[in-house]
Amino acid sequence: MRDEELPTEADEIHDPMVDPEDRAMQLGAGEPDAPANTREADDMAADRAEARLTPREEWSPPEGSAPRLPDTAPAAERLAWLRQRLQMHVDQAIHRYANEVGLTPAQEAALHDNPNLLPAFRGSQIDGLAKDTIMQDPELGDVITAPDFFAEPDILTSSLPDWFDITTRDAWTAHLRRYQARYGGRARLLPTN
Repeated sequence: MRDEELPTEADEIHDPMVDPEDRAMQLGAGEPDAPANTREADDMAADRAEARLTPREEWSPPEGSAPRLPDTAPAAERLAWLRQRLQMHVDQAIHRYANEVGLTPAQEAALHDNPNLLPAFRGSQIDGLAKDTIMQDPELGDVITAPDFFAEPDILTSSLPDWFDITTRDAWTAHLRRYQARYGGRARLLPTN
């Protein structure tokens, strides 16, 4: 892009992450203290977005859970610990789905037209709940979670060559086939049933 094509402060820059109502507020629709320019509007939007963020709480394992093994421990022992720890997150997500969270309003509405979507919606909710707590577990700093509906295993780790997938036992074979060529055969199931 040439210099003369770069946006200037006076140009409106559309930010797709900003809600249209927020953008209208940014640009001073009906406000006596309207921002003087887009930079000021963007700063105001960032302040409002930050105010909407909720702090995340560190996840604590159930009492009596084994602490993380040192990196010098045998790989098989570290794998067993990691698998057990990840399954704790999945089990907690299953419980939260069944007793607290359930489906989203959009998922419930979609079930009226297609009741066969229930297993997929259940899986999506459990996947998201588990990944949320995995990312808040201080013992799992080397774990990477893939976003839902992303064509990768659900969980990768930088400390072991293994990968993990959160799914049902019935769907496991399909997941294994989908990812094995790229990620290898060191796959581990984290069952949701």
